[in-house]
Order: sequence, then structure tokens, then C-alpha cells
Amino acid sequence: MADEKVKLFGVWASPISRRVEIALKMKGLKYEYIEEDLSNKSPLLLKYNPVHKKIPVLVHNGNPIAESLVIIEYIDETWKHNPIFPQHPYDRALARFWAKFIDEKALPALRNSTWSKGKEREVAIGEASEHLKTLENELGDKKFFGGEDIGLVDIVANVVGIWFGVFQEISGLELLTEEKFPKLCKWIHEYVNHTAIKENLPPRDKLIEFFSAPNKQKKTHSLIKCKKKKMAEEEVKLFGVWASPFSRRVEIALKMKGVKYEYIEEDLSNKSRLLLKYNPVHKKIPVLLHNGKPIAESVVIIEYIDEIWKHNPILPQHPYDRALARFWAKFIEEKVNCSLCLPALWNSIWSKGKEREVAIGEASEHLKTLENELGDKKFFGGEEIGLVDIVAIFIGFWLGAIQELSGLELLTEEKFPKLCKWIHEYVNHTAIKENLPPKDKLIEAFSAQEVKLFGCWASPFSRRVEVALKMKGVKYEYIEEDLSNKSPLLLKYNPVHKKIPVLVHNGNPIAESLVIIEYIDETWKHNPILPQHSYDRAHARFWAKFIDEKALPAIRNSAFSKGKEREVAIGEVSEHLKTLENELGDKKFFGGEEIGLVDIVANVVGFWFGVFQELSGLELLTEEKFPKLSKWIHEYVNHIAIKENLPPRDKLIEFYSARIEAASK
Repeated sequence: MADEKVKLFGVWASPISRRVEIALKMKGLKYEYIEEDLSNKSPLLLKYNPVHKKIPVLVHNGNPIAESLVIIEYIDETWKHNPIFPQHPYDRALARFWAKFIDEKALPALRNSTWSKGKEREVAIGEASEHLKTLENELGDKKFFGGEDIGLVDIVANVVGIWFGVFQEISGLELLTEEKFPKLCKWIHEYVNHTAIKENLPPRDKLIEFFSAPNKQKKTHSLIKCKKKKMAEEEVKLFGVWASPFSRRVEIALKMKGVKYEYIEEDLSNKSRLLLKYNPVHKKIPVLLHNGKPIAESVVIIEYIDEIWKHNPILPQHPYDRALARFWAKFIEEKVNCSLCLPALWNSIWSKGKEREVAIGEASEHLKTLENELGDKKFFGGEEIGLVDIVAIFIGFWLGAIQELSGLELLTEEKFPKLCKWIHEYVNHTAIKENLPPKDKLIEAFSAQEVKLFGCWASPFSRRVEVALKMKGVKYEYIEEDLSNKSPLLLKYNPVHKKIPVLVHNGNPIAESLVIIEYIDETWKHNPILPQHSYDRAHARFWAKFIDEKALPAIRNSAFSKGKEREVAIGEVSEHLKTLENELGDKKFFGGEEIGLVDIVANVVGFWFGVFQELSGLELLTEEKFPKLSKWIHEYVNHIAIKENLPPRDKLIEFYSARIEAASK
């Protein structure tokens, strides 16, 4: 890390640059700062950000990353200490949502409320007030948007926390006041005095001077310490999940020892503060709490239990036999459970073709190895169950439930007679039988993830999400929305934008198509949509954002606007298509050999724009002008993941014709 070269191109007075500086300093990273003159941009800035030609740009070991939100996420993924993003995918999705809200809604309105004039200013003040109310409600009684410490949303909200106060002072506007927004004002006080922020603020008087200049006005049960008790009175608690084989391992060990314990069921979609306190490293179950001392990781816990309560031993007595038991327990953890459990197990079940074949082949090889190790023994531990048998609970019970659910035939008596005989003995052993969850309930739990998508069949934004879900093999309920008469559920789940698409996963709503796709990719990790490397992910996010914020509005205006506005839009579209043509280069897809995030987001280019051209008589995206994009379109619409999820072209033409006709009346 000491040898890494990190450079930041920015402007001292820019809240967008300062966001990145805060993130870098929160991570304790040394970097070289290059101040840019935006009236005379350096050749390096133009080289590193040839698309937008804007600051900030981070250069890490020669690789440039542009766009502040993209940069912050790159920083957080590359240097994992002092996390900026929340750990849970849903919480990350929420943070991305609010960061996007600030950038796309609040920031433009705050800027216009200060610098515009007349009617435009009145409208902007009204919008700014509404957006501040929304942020006030989201903040609630939290110290920071990130909870007890600053996170992504707080960093992005620096324009609210600092810059808007300067803008108000310069313009005489009194909008963000303690009387109107007490929670935001309290947050601002905490925010500007937080070490990570305080040390990275520009001088206020210098900022006022900068923005006052005429040419600048175009520019946030405590631990109870138990006394020593007798063993019968010892405090033993287990944090677990009833359907988890890892939790059940620990329960079996405790019951074999006759240890009384309190069981605390965890909701993994909303982990308790105690779980996060007791397992701050992995933030996972199971966690055993023994007289106030937490122990995490199921195999570690089982060994701890065996060492504390020495009767009814779980591990063998001889050091060599113990070493062998640990070896096979580790083999099951790192080889078998990795090839059978999530995420690879789900690949072997839900994926298709070559990928599924590989996963099944690996699982089969590992089961053969265990079949050979078991040999003619009753249990892996000999005549009685031991460590390896307890750890192998997934194979002994869970795999059968998953095979039944998926139709997979991997562990059968014909292929693995010794393992199947072991399973029969295993599930009927007293220590195991009494501690297994009901099989029907387990099957129901594995198949009962509630996934709903509120969308509109003709919308490229809805279709993006459908492509992502189908690439992952996720079953979902689709709810078609009438955008002229939005349902109460849509308004409930997306009260901020009141738009489709909205994904609801186990009751939790996620809005905004790009945010939803990232959530899907983080929640279901098989068949990845985003690249694996941090830099490549940042690159994909940049181009997805480019398509949404630059190409898409211009495409829409080129097809449906009139006169001078249409001429301007056609010129813009042509430039943006050239940019995309250059980015695509000789690749089959934007994602390389397979479709990825950028390809999914570019569906409006790959399919909808052809419909728009046909309706409007426009001939812009042609093979003659854009041969690479045209070749990509051919590959794209014939890719299995896309082809099966495109709306009928004639129906789409009919839909947009009706909308154009209605708009012209």
C-alpha cells in the first residue's frame, strides 16, 4: 500500500472534489493533489477524463476513475478498512439511492434556488424546500445519515452541510434554517465538527469570496460483567438462524454436552446490534456468548465447547486423530461446502450449460473423496459421531432438501452408497435427530424468498431489472403498473420519485434501475453482472451513468422533440454514439465476451432506439455510421439473456405511436 500512487485532480472550492478528499482521508491514504483551473483545463485532466472533461478524477497506479460517486465506491472497495458504505447489500442499496437523490434532485435545486432569477428561482426554491423535507424525514433521529458515524450519504451531502450555507449568505436566501429544518441543522452542527470533515473544509471566507465573484456563480444492555458462577449457572447464549446448518452444528455440540443455553434467533436481513457487537469482523451467525465473552465461527465454537466442557468429547483424544479430524472439517468447510453451499451451490442448481456442469463436477469429486474417507466406518468419528460428522451436517440433511427443491440428482445411493448409509445412521442418531429442522419447513424457507418487481412492460428501465433477475435465475412476481394511475403500493414503496422500477425483496423496497441491478448482483452472487476488479467495476459504473445521464436524454429528444431542439439533440446523440462506439472498440460486448452492467443499461441503444428511429423517420444509428455499435446490437438482441426479455417490436411501436399522438394534441 505504501508504494501505491494515488493522485486526485480537483478544484479546492468544489464540494464534488472535497467528497473524494474526505473519502481518501477517512481511509488514511496518502495522495498527490493536483489543483485544476477549470477555465484552462490541463492536458492530463483531458487525458484522464476525455468523456466529461471534468473534475474530480482519481488516478490509482495509472488507472483513472471519474465521477465522485464512482470514485468513492472504488476507494471503499479497494481499501476495505474504515468502510464508507454499509455492509449489508440492502443498506448499501439505500445509501446509493440517497446519494443519487442528493446529486440528481437536491443539488440542482439548491444551486438554482440561489443563483437563478425570477420565476425560475421561485420554482427552484419550492423544489429545494421539498427535497430538504425529504432529507429531514430520512435523517430522522439519527446522528448522521450513516447512523452513529458518517457514511456515503453524509459525504455526498457536503453540499447541504457546508456549501449551501455559503450560497445562502451570498444570495440572502433563508431556506435551510433551524426553525424549518431542526434535524438537518443539528446534523450540520455534528457534521462540520466531525474530525473527518472539519479537517477537510475550505476556509469559509475564501469560499464566500470565490462564489461571490461574478464568473463563479454558475458554479453533505451494556455488557453485564457477571461474577464467576458455578457451571450450572453459567451464562451461555447462542445467536443463530433456525435454517442455518452452521447454527445447528453448535446446537448439536451444546446438546451433546448437556449445556443449557439461551437461543437468540437472528434476522439476517436486519441484524441485531448485539450480533454486530459480538461479531464485528464477519457480522455473521453463529456467535456463542459465554459469560460475556463472544466466540464466532462454527468450527471454532465447537472446539471451544469441547475444551470448556470436557465430558462427552467431540474431538478425538489422540493429537494425531485430532489433527485428522481438523483436516477433514477444514476440507468440508473449504472444498465441499464451497462447492455445495452458497454461492456455488446455487450455481449448480440455477445456472445453465457449462457453468452448471463445472459446479456439479467439482461437487461430485469432493463427495467421492469423502466416500473414500468414510470407508466402512459407521460415522466419520468411528462408532460415535464426532467433529467431522457435526461439520458434515449440510451433506447429511441440507443437501437432500436442496436436491428435492431443485431436481438435482447428485448425492444418490447408486453413486455414493457409503455416504447414503452414513446419512441414514446420521439423521436417526439421537444427538442429530432432535436438532434437525423440519424438512418441509426448510424447503419452504429455501424457496420462499419474496421478490416482486413493479414495472411497465414498455419501459427499458423495467426490462433492465428483468434481465438482471433472469440472469441470476431469481424467481419473481411481476406487477404491471399503469403510469397514468399509479398503484398505492408503488407510491408506498417509492414515495420519493413515485416511479418504476421498484424491486421489493422480502418486504424491502429498492428503487432506481442502476441501484436495483447492483443490489441484485450483491445479493445473488452467482453469474456476476459487474466485473470482479474494483477498477473495472468503477469503469462499468461510469459508462452506465454516461448512458443514463448523457446518451438517453439526447436519444429521447432526437426522436420526439421538434425544430431547433431536435437538431441540437441529433447532434448530441451523434457525439454520444461516437463515444460509445469508441468505448466498445473490438469487444463483442461492453462487458467483454459476455454481457455485463453496461450492456444491460444500453438496452435503450440496442433495441428501443431502433423503434424510436422507425417512428420518427430518423436515420442516425446505421451500420454505415456506426459499424461497431450495429454489430454489437446484432449480438445483443440475439443473446439468450436479452432475446427472451425484449418486448414485441410491433407492440412497442404501437405503444409509442399512441404516446406521440397523445402528446401532439
